[in-house]
Amino acid sequence: MKSMAWLWSACIVALLCANVRAIDQPDEEDELTPPPREREFASAGEAMGFGLGRGFANLTLGAIEIPRNFLYEFTRRPLSAVITAPMMGATLTAARAVYGAIDVLSLGLNGYYEYAAAIPDYPWESPWVATETQME
Repeated sequence: MKSMAWLWSACIVALLCANVRAIDQPDEEDELTPPPREREFASAGEAMGFGLGRGFANLTLGAIEIPRNFLYEFTRRPLSAVITAPMMGATLTAARAVYGAIDVLSLGLNGYYEYAAAIPDYPWESPWVATETQME
């Protein structure tokens, strides 16, 4: 019971630290557009807060990538999803753990930069359901 309380408190702290903003979804969710390479903040403290919040969120909630990839792959490619969903979910979970650790260990100074085109800042920003199905 104490471990569940620790998990919930870590999730609440991560969500409170994260600077969650409403983002505009592109018209087609499957098309990845390259993000801007560098963010602009009013101060270094704001960048550090964003980086630390993003790091803690990715360390604690990175495992969301596994069920998200199952939903996404089964709606996008139902025939090959049994193989691709767990592999992509585990890979993105590990990537989020590494990126989150880098953000936390650098005290948020990496908040100025995006991760990559395929990895949004937070796990909940990725599409959960595909808009088109490929039966290949």
